[in-house]
Amino acid sequence: MIKVLFIINSSKFLSKRAREALDLCISSKKLNCKKVYTTKSKDAIQIALNGANDGANLIVAVGGDGTCNEVLNGILSSENSSVVMGIIPNGTGNDFQRMFGEFIPERFLELIESQNSSKIDILKVNAKDKHHFALNIAGGGFDGFVVNILENQRKKLKLDGKISYAIAILRCFLLYKRPIVELKSREFNYFGECLLVAACNGTTFGHGLVIHPEAKLDSGKIAVTLMGKVTLLDYVKNLYKLKVGCRIDHPEVKYFTTNEISIRTIHTPLYSQADGEFLSNSSIKVEALPAALYFLH
Repeated sequence: MIKVLFIINSSKFLSKRAREALDLCISSKKLNCKKVYTTKSKDAIQIALNGANDGANLIVAVGGDGTCNEVLNGILSSENSSVVMGIIPNGTGNDFQRMFGEFIPERFLELIESQNSSKIDILKVNAKDKHHFALNIAGGGFDGFVVNILENQRKKLKLDGKISYAIAILRCFLLYKRPIVELKSREFNYFGECLLVAACNGTTFGHGLVIHPEAKLDSGKIAVTLMGKVTLLDYVKNLYKLKVGCRIDHPEVKYFTTNEISIRTIHTPLYSQADGEFLSNSSIKVEALPAALYFLH
C-alpha cells in the first residue's frame, strides 16, 4: 500500500473540496493514510521531516502556500530522497497550485493511486548564513515588505486571510520606499532603485499575480523579473496584465533566466520572502536546484 501522510494546517477551516479529497483518500483501499494537524507556526517542517524519515511514500500539504513551503523544507531536510510531495489547496492565495488548474478531488485521488509524479526544480535561498528552500517564488523588495507587514499583523493584531492582505497592501503603499539594489548574475547585472526582484520557479504570487509568465518548474533555471525604478502607480496600472499573465512593457521591467542570483541593498534593509514567508532584512542569494523534488501532478 502507498503510505500517505497528510499535514493539515489547523489554523484554517477545511474547504468542501479539501474535505472531499481527504475523505476519498482515506476510504481508498490502495492507500495507508495518516493525518497530522499542525499546532503552531513552522510545525509542518518537523512533521514532514519525521514523516519522510519514517518512510512515507507521499506527503501532502493541506493548506496554503505557507504550509506548502514548510512541508517542502521538511522533506528536503530529510534522508528520504524518494518521497513525493502533493498539495490539497486550502489557503488564502494558493498561488503555486494555480499553475495546475482547478483542483478536483477525484482527479487528485487518481494521481495518488497511480503515483503520477515527476521531478520539479526547487529554489535554494541563502539569507543570513542560513538556507531555505522555496517551491514557488523568492525575492526581495515590495513583496517582502508586504509579507513582513502581514506577519506582524498576524502576531500583533491577530489578523489573517484576505482582509489582512488588503490592509497590508494599503499600508505598504503608504510606507514603502524603493531601496537602492545591487543585483548580480552571470546573465544580467543591475544597480539602482528597485521596486522588487522576483526569482521564480512558478509563475504566480501575491494572490493571483503572474509575475513571470514563462517560468517553468522543470527548466533547470530561475526565471527572474526585475522591476527597477517602477512607481507604485505604474505597478497598479499594470495589475490587469499581471492578473491575465502578460509581460509588462515598461523600460524599467526586465525578464531573464539564470542559474544563480544575488541581491543586496545599499544602506537600507532588503525585505525578502520565500513562498510568502518572510526571511530576513539582509542580502540573499538564490540558486536553482534542478529536478530536486518528486511532485504529484
